[in-house]
Amino acid sequence: MRTIKLDRHIGIGSRSVAAIVELALSCRGSRSGVYLYGAKRPLAILIHDGDEMLALDPYGEPLSPDEVESLCPGALEAFLRG
Repeated sequence: MRTIKLDRHIGIGSRSVAAIVELALSCRGSRSGVYLYGAKRPLAILIHDGDEMLALDPYGEPLSPDEVESLCPGALEAFLRG
């Protein structure tokens, strides 16, 4: 199972920061038991400060609003609503 979502917001002074993350969960079964594996990794970092909005990939490269929307539709609007 794989899910991409906007993670919770964090307030830092006048700034608001959140990440778009990928959550993955897999399950394997065998005769000896069930094994679960979970992972969470950032796909984008969103930073809002006053009238400025910045989106970066995990390597610090800027992302356009269209790129952010393609990762997680509705994330920008939800982020800006706080």
